[in-house]
Amino acid sequence: MPQAKKKRSWLNRLRAWLNPKKPTESEAAAEAPRKVLSIVYLPQSVSCMGDHVRMSIPQDFGVYTNVPRQVVLHGARCGLMLTIAAIPFSGMLQRCTPQTLIDSFLRQGREISMIRFEHDFLRYSPRISVHYRTGTEESVLVLVQKRRDVFSLLFTGNVKPNLSVIETMLSTLELN
Repeated sequence: MPQAKKKRSWLNRLRAWLNPKKPTESEAAAEAPRKVLSIVYLPQSVSCMGDHVRMSIPQDFGVYTNVPRQVVLHGARCGLMLTIAAIPFSGMLQRCTPQTLIDSFLRQGREISMIRFEHDFLRYSPRISVHYRTGTEESVLVLVQKRRDVFSLLFTGNVKPNLSVIETMLSTLELN
């Protein structure tokens, strides 16, 4: 009695195409050169603060620490650290000026020099983007207000060569 052919799903066919059986040495010598397949891994998605903050991050980022209302992610290859924090805030973020921000850093005992300060909106939520320097270290701080919370995204580490990566990550930011 002949055996019925087993149907292979598209996933199994794709898996078989990507990971073909390894030929023996004699078959490999007789075989023509194979096609080169290049696969690009898309960024992974991260969701934190009880699914309030969602964004795409590079594949090499992983969770460094996770405490209530604060998550720190670290990029192994790029050297970036991303700290996401939720801060209770009942005021209006639009009223924040560069001098207000500089004064708040001074109260913390940190002196900063402002490189860039921008007000804009993230889907109806006020957003402030600040690029600043403390000593020799550059950082990017993004504050987004959603109801009575301000979500802070602080990029530290190897910021200067990774500005395009930071902009790409911020373009995927969603708040619920």
